Amino acid sequence: MISWQSLDEAEAAFKQSLALRPEYAPAHKSLGKVLIRKERMAEGETALKRAIELQPDDYEAYYYLADAHKFSVGDPLFTTLEGFLSRTGSSDTQRYMVYGAIAKGYEHLGMPEKAFDNYRKSNEEVWRNAGYDIESQIEYHREIKQTFPTSPEIPTAREHANLTP
Repeated sequence: MISWQSLDEAEAAFKQSLALRPEYAPAHKSLGKVLIRKERMAEGETALKRAIELQPDDYEAYYYLADAHKFSVGDPLFTTLEGFLSRTGSSDTQRYMVYGAIAKGYEHLGMPEKAFDNYRKSNEEVWRNAGYDIESQIEYHREIKQTFPTSPEIPTAREHANLTP
């Protein structure tokens, strides 16, 4: 577990690093992540936007920016993120981060269907590389339904992930 003291130390270290190298994008990104963890969203957003200015293709910076950014309908950040998805050669990890950032935006806007759809897509990118076994998850969901027959309908793993065998 990270203590507030270690977050304070991390913040101080990243600020010291930036005093020495103000154009060092990774330090801006790391500072932004720390500030968000400390619930200083506006400052975190500013640091992450600076990291993105310096390194526009940093998918991870966009992922964390989505935690602090106040999305609006038609937000240009959605357009930027969706543009990343149309690029060829993006890694599964990069697509995971982009779908996750898009999902966070829709969640902030109170649009759960779009949020869940993008979280599902984000998870599919992780599952693809993790050797995820969809059949074991389907069996697990069957066991839950048998154990709790009066519970609300639980979608199967395939329905939830919208995957086909």
